[in-house]
Amino acid sequence: MRWRTTLRASFDLEWRALVRGKALWASLAAVAFVHWLAPGLVRGDGTDAGVREMGIRLAAGGSFAVALLVTLAAGCGLFAREREMNRLGLTLVRPAHAFGVVTGRWLALSLFAGILLAFSGGLLLCRDAWSSTPCRHHFAPRLPSPMSVAMLQYDRYVADPNTLDVIRKAPKSAVLQHLAMKENERYEVARPGETLMWDFGTFPKNAVGVPVVAIRFAASYDMRLDVRGTFNFRTFGGDVSNKTQSVLEFPLASVATNAGERLSFVNRSPQNVMVRPRRDVELLLPADSFALNDLRAGVEMLSIAMFLAAFGMFLSSCLSKPVSLFTSLSLVAVALMAPGVVEQYPDTFDANFIDKTGLVMSRFVASLTDGLSNASPVANLSQDRCVEWSVALRALATNGLLLSAFLLAAAAALIRRKPR
Repeated sequence: MRWRTTLRASFDLEWRALVRGKALWASLAAVAFVHWLAPGLVRGDGTDAGVREMGIRLAAGGSFAVALLVTLAAGCGLFAREREMNRLGLTLVRPAHAFGVVTGRWLALSLFAGILLAFSGGLLLCRDAWSSTPCRHHFAPRLPSPMSVAMLQYDRYVADPNTLDVIRKAPKSAVLQHLAMKENERYEVARPGETLMWDFGTFPKNAVGVPVVAIRFAASYDMRLDVRGTFNFRTFGGDVSNKTQSVLEFPLASVATNAGERLSFVNRSPQNVMVRPRRDVELLLPADSFALNDLRAGVEMLSIAMFLAAFGMFLSSCLSKPVSLFTSLSLVAVALMAPGVVEQYPDTFDANFIDKTGLVMSRFVASLTDGLSNASPVANLSQDRCVEWSVALRALATNGLLLSAFLLAAAAALIRRKPR
């Protein structure tokens, strides 16, 4: 009962501060300004779909950034401000419950972020040109993980006489990372008359709607060539006649034969064509409306905002506001850059000590923040990729509740400490 009373009082206090201090209204105005400005900044690829995608990215992404930055800044200054004004002891005077104080204020910041994201989502729905396109499920081929493939290839690769000596002498973990990166970029080649096949056993058995193949073909020396061939999947099929070097979508039609759970492509071109199975081939299926996808993307965005609010409050419990804000922004920047560094950095066999150390740290940070940095609700929304309910609710439970609860408990323990 004491914890519940403290939580309610702490929530009311922080919410009144956000509303009366005009932070809420200023943030809502900033979100509205982003949505008003975004269409004028769009530079598309000359197609209506490209202009629409960039417009959603700018409007939703800018509003998301406003919500995250304001929530993080508010969390970083929460307890630091009271500590500087010598009011933190009065806030925690018994019988006040420390965890109730922290949780109540976190709930106020979470509601604050939720209102901003809901307002942004509503503004997206007001543009018919953006909200009229339904989203689609995206299914990738069922393939073993790149690291498992690398482990199977390791002995043969090291024993190969063509493998460089510097790679043979490198630690096994570095060689495995090298092979995993190669597997992610591996091309499968279809010569004239040959067939490529990919297992799509995860595709729904009783799917409603016509499946669409999304694929990007490539050719040797990055040449732009005509591609001709035939796709077959279950009781669907379709012919291909188009150019390489761009993502193509081919709706399949019903056919009399059953090709099973493997999507096959027969190359009828006079030249070789190549496909990266982990990056360049998907099956698409109609899902639901843009409005529902907007809702699911908003849930995923909210989970990140809730985590950053808790993270800012944790830093604020032991650091001053400037130090908390600098630390949080630095860590967020590192967490966002780490996956790109790991993916794009070449092998480290000839790298110096500083580069190797930086890459090890980047991999460590990327592994810790995998659930946060891999979330891409804005990109999925702009590309009409269905944000699955399972993904959105898992993000809310893991990032928004579980990790946040851990940080809030740590913050509650720290603010109880007496200053020396």
